[in-house]
Amino acid sequence: MAVNAKKMQLDTVGGGALIELFERDLQQVLGNIADPNTSAKSMRKITMEIVFKPDEDRKAATITVASKAQLAGTREVTGSVFLGREKGANVAYVNDVRQEDMFPESGARNGLQAVTQ
Repeated sequence: MAVNAKKMQLDTVGGGALIELFERDLQQVLGNIADPNTSAKSMRKITMEIVFKPDEDRKAATITVASKAQLAGTREVTGSVFLGREKGANVAYVNDVRQEDMFPESGARNGLQAVTQ
């Protein structure tokens, strides 16, 4: 056996790629846990896979390394839109255009300009 032969270990798999992939996916999982838009109760998972494909003579093998993070999806947010048509096209509005705006952004109320002192 060669004097410089190194046995395969987790930190040498794929030239260190396995550790790098884990660290990348760990950051994704930790960020997903910290995100207030995701469920705190959902489980997150990191799946590491090492596939060995031996040569015909079984003296060597090609390895493929993969990592996958399974994250929690974002929580649902419910809201309303108001549907209409404008110039022949379907449109959606965030407010009901059939009602007058009670607090318009321009400061006008009921069509009158607000009086300032």
